Amino acid sequence: MVNKIDKAFHPGLYLREYLEELQITQDEFAKRLDISGKQLSLILNESASITADIAYKLSKLIGTSMELWLNMQSGYDAYKVKLAALKEYEEEKSIYRMIDKSFLGELGIINKDDNINDAIPKLREASLVSSLLNHKQKDIFSFHTDSFTEEKIENTVCKNVWVSIASLMARKEEVAPFNETKLLSYVDTFKKMTKQSSSEFYPEMKRILNECGVAFVILPPLKKSNVSGVVKWFSNDKVMMAINTKGSYNDRFWYVFFHELKHIFQKVKRKMITDHEGEISALEAILEYEADAYANETLIPSEYLKELENYEEYSIITLSDKYNIHPGIVVGRLQKDNKIKHSQLNHLKERIEININCN
Repeated sequence: MVNKIDKAFHPGLYLREYLEELQITQDEFAKRLDISGKQLSLILNESASITADIAYKLSKLIGTSMELWLNMQSGYDAYKVKLAALKEYEEEKSIYRMIDKSFLGELGIINKDDNINDAIPKLREASLVSSLLNHKQKDIFSFHTDSFTEEKIENTVCKNVWVSIASLMARKEEVAPFNETKLLSYVDTFKKMTKQSSSEFYPEMKRILNECGVAFVILPPLKKSNVSGVVKWFSNDKVMMAINTKGSYNDRFWYVFFHELKHIFQKVKRKMITDHEGEISALEAILEYEADAYANETLIPSEYLKELENYEEYSIITLSDKYNIHPGIVVGRLQKDNKIKHSQLNHLKERIEININCN
């Protein structure tokens, strides 16, 4: 951060004074200097820089050193950069204030005693940007699931921060080259994990995904980001799947997991752009629809649900036992399909608790 800068002047200012002292017109001086009148006018108006060629000509014409003019120009350029940096830093502060500090603290990005001047450089490094203003861009460079219809600037910022931190974590992970066939062979294994506790399934899930070329990242939620999961390809051999799961129930976790798994199988390795109204292109809508359908039908095929005699607890548990699926996931599906109220049978769900390690 630049706190204070010394004033510097454009060399055009000194040239204007020289011409006035010499009582010579711009056109005549341009001819004597052997440059165009337009080029000289831009320099005198401080709209153009003095190049090495012009500095050399000035040194011969006026009798100064070439370095004098180049140093003067360099000092002015540095002054302008620092001046812009001061203005930008004030804008960065406003961006930083949009981000939930508890999220950054939980990940160890900032310390509880950090002031804003300490925290901003740490967040830049953690999210791999030269300026926090970069997070204002609406170019979301990964497929993601979200829950909003209109995106405000704080939504864009927080989403980009979440995805950027997840991406940096995933890049650090060593994984085998991506193997689609091998990953497909583990789909049934993942389904069976739904009846296990997170402490049981998570280590095995991460090991399998890494062996298949998937860097699996778990991050806590970031307020206003509205991100549930993200898939991002780093190369043909490595893909990231990142999920926000802190405090979520198993029905939501597994739905997001299989939704993002489908995005991996779709193998669309370009950017996804979402406009300010939350609309997406026809192709992207199809890809999202396919991912939704895959998550639903992989976890609980619709034909299974037809076997339910009613939506009572006993029937749900019987169905879940028959097809080796957690009853909480059946409840979540019925709620999603508006077969039961969202307040019903939530005691059958289980919370997902996974320790997050960002190192």
